[in-house]
Amino acid sequence: MGSMKMGSMKKTGLKQIFWRYFTAVALSCISVVIITSLLIYFGFGTMFYPANHTEQVLADNTEKLKKADVITQDLLTPMARYGVYTQDGELKYGNLENPDKTWDLYTNGYNKMSASRYIKAFQRDGEVLLVSYPLTLQFKNASMRRYLPNAELFWAICFVLMFLLLVYLWSVRFERRIGVELQELLCAIEKIERHDLDVILGESNITEVNRVIDGLNCMKEELQVSLEHQWRAQQMRQEQVSAMAHDIKTPLTIIKGNVDLLKETRLTDAQYAYCEDISKGSDEIRRYIEALLLMTKDGVCVSESSPEWGEMTCVGDLIEGFRRDAIALVNLKGLELVWNGEIDCFQDLFVKGKEEDLKRALDNVLTNAVDHCCRRIRVSFRVSDGDSRGDSNLLIEVSDDGPGFSERMLKRGKEQFLMEDDSRSAEGHHGLGLYIADRIIKKSGGDVTLSNLNDKENRGANVIIKLPSENIH
Repeated sequence: MGSMKMGSMKKTGLKQIFWRYFTAVALSCISVVIITSLLIYFGFGTMFYPANHTEQVLADNTEKLKKADVITQDLLTPMARYGVYTQDGELKYGNLENPDKTWDLYTNGYNKMSASRYIKAFQRDGEVLLVSYPLTLQFKNASMRRYLPNAELFWAICFVLMFLLLVYLWSVRFERRIGVELQELLCAIEKIERHDLDVILGESNITEVNRVIDGLNCMKEELQVSLEHQWRAQQMRQEQVSAMAHDIKTPLTIIKGNVDLLKETRLTDAQYAYCEDISKGSDEIRRYIEALLLMTKDGVCVSESSPEWGEMTCVGDLIEGFRRDAIALVNLKGLELVWNGEIDCFQDLFVKGKEEDLKRALDNVLTNAVDHCCRRIRVSFRVSDGDSRGDSNLLIEVSDDGPGFSERMLKRGKEQFLMEDDSRSAEGHHGLGLYIADRIIKKSGGDVTLSNLNDKENRGANVIIKLPSENIH
């Protein structure tokens, strides 16, 4: 795969790589310890006092410390502190930082003031000399002793810092090594996520990454096969829908022709009205079939003659046509229609889109409500208040007293070919009604919202259609 051949590179496992870097870090730390030790060793003569330097000076000057008339710092080291006491413990002179504590420790038999500072006593003529001194490596430079900890602690801190620095540098190098191996893999995953299945995955020097690459190659192939099957199934479904729509045209033409022939015979007024309704219904079915054919062709559900949606529709005319359809459909089903809203109030209000497409969307919503209600359909119209720009919205609400939408339908009810699987299942549905309505309304700049009514008086499914509207006087 790619420009490299399988087996052309020596593969290394992550475990081996980890132990290599671990060994490198360990050797680096050992090197730091050796270098530090050598610096301390060769720096004794110029930079450091040995840890027992004060003890050696005290041992060399023991006689002088016992017999000298006055004790001075010259007889000690720069790190030492001293105090000359009477036999009763009264301090006569010296530079001890805590003379009382030093005397108490001495009288109680202690020879240490802290973990690294010791006490040594010298008996003088009628006096006691107490010397406090450190037993650690010390800098010879006074400024370094003042501002830095003792040399041992200083080097320990330096070692820890160098150790952390080495670990960081080696971890960065390890990250880059792994990152280089994973970069191509991550890029390939991103392309596969975008369904770009032409990506070519090369080899890696790391065994585990190669296993992932092999898995991705298998997944890519399976995904490609799956998408091809999905595409073929979709094509087959579209062809079946197109074939069914074409087949429907023949009996529909027969119905239309026979109705026209019936209208030429002697009919009562009621019979003639029935024929008119059948004729209008046949015309609507024909338009729906044409829209369905167009949808299966290019995935849209609005008439081909209105791609720009520059046409405006009078809301009053739209509602009047919808009201006639609603009355006819509700009466046919023996249901009750509750209508809220006066049509005359909307004669100066216009929305964007073709009237027949918008009416198709409303009819689809109404049909869905009729199919699932128990005995009552509620339809209401109102115009929302304008916002800061003066824009307002036409709100059309259609609700029923049926079982309501399921959770699945509330989330995905406007998807194509999606049907209820529990509370609102019905025969003869293909999951297109709400999908087509949503597409039409969105083309007009509006929105369709699905919800359930859960108050005490009203229960059931509720669909709200919102369309931007304009007042034209």
